[in-house]
Amino acid sequence: MALITATQVIDIAFTNKNTDTYLIKPSFIQIAELNHIQPNIGEKLYELISNEINALVVWTGINAACVVTSGNTTITCGADAFIKVGDFVTGTELPVNADSEGKGLCKVETVDTPGAVTSFTISGTPTATNATASLTFRRPNGVLKEDFLVNYLAFCVKFEVLPDMTYNTTSQGVVENVADFTLPVSQKKLSFLRQETFKKSETYLRSMSDFICENQEVYPDYCNPNAGGVSKKHGIIIY
Repeated sequence: MALITATQVIDIAFTNKNTDTYLIKPSFIQIAELNHIQPNIGEKLYELISNEINALVVWTGINAACVVTSGNTTITCGADAFIKVGDFVTGTELPVNADSEGKGLCKVETVDTPGAVTSFTISGTPTATNATASLTFRRPNGVLKEDFLVNYLAFCVKFEVLPDMTYNTTSQGVVENVADFTLPVSQKKLSFLRQETFKKSETYLRSMSDFICENQEVYPDYCNPNAGGVSKKHGIIIY
């Protein structure tokens, strides 16, 4: 199962929301994943996320019976089999930024009884007291995929699919796709559009990479492509 759907690609990366989803073929999504996602997070983490998607792993859980006390990092809750160390946890009573640099989300640091959690500690300090707080727990791979990978991948897929949307391979050879009341773009303009699409994808890539590096303890399978000073940035690409 792919990390993104054709509908998501169009909703996120395309100006025209009426673009035919048939144009975003599964093969283009797979190509984008292998060309852009796997090299930038590492084969091991990529396969782990893909396998969890295929296995329909549940990445989000909610416990509406949590006792949160302002200034106390220990939280009690109704017995919960979902909560695990490393989960990102959010709620009205919890700070958005949990570390001294103001970047990290709250995470579960310890639990009393794995598989039947009734008490746990978090990395941030609650800002309010609530005896019936509803907290949301999200697995690290779910946060990475849903909040970062999808946005990055959408523009990567658009980057890969643009030439085939412009030119069509038929039994008569390669022809330009021209609809009523439209004019085909030149190769120069197509190259410009692809480059702009790639630049937008790089913005999301930087955001994703920063997030992983700030929370690297919960992504042990992450392989930093820039480790050791080796850059994988593409720079200006001319087609």
